This record gives sequence, structure tokens and C-alpha cells, in this order.
Amino acid sequence: MNGWTLLNYGKGGTTAIDQAELRNGKPALRIESPGELMLVRQTVKVKPHTTYLLSADIKVKDVHEQGGGGAG
Repeated sequence: MNGWTLLNYGKGGTTAIDQAELRNGKPALRIESPGELMLVRQTVKVKPHTTYLLSADIKVKDVHEQGGGGAG
């Protein structure tokens, strides 16, 4: 995961490159967490006055609301 940072605010959770889950022929990053907050981020260098398009594909499984914060 060169260039990426994992932020884990809980006591559990794992990340791994998933060779079985492909997107455009490339493996995905699998994040498994027991309900704790985990973030993955990447810093991208940009130039002033330039327009960029950033995109991401997200697939979730077995996600359950626990109440509390979050965008709404």
C-alpha cells in the first residue's frame, strides 16, 4: 500500500490486498473491522488553479448501523 495511510481508531480491524476481488483487473483493498472506525487515505499532490477528478469504488458487505454519528 505504497503512498496510503491506514488510520485505525479501534482495537481491531485488518487490511489486506484481496486478489479475488478485482476492479479493472487490479486487486482491491479489503478492510475488515468489528465496528470500529477505520480510514484509509492517500495524499495527492496537486497544482493550483487545476481541476482534478478523483474517484473511488466502494463495495460493502454485512454493514449494520450502530447509531451515533455519521453524515446525515
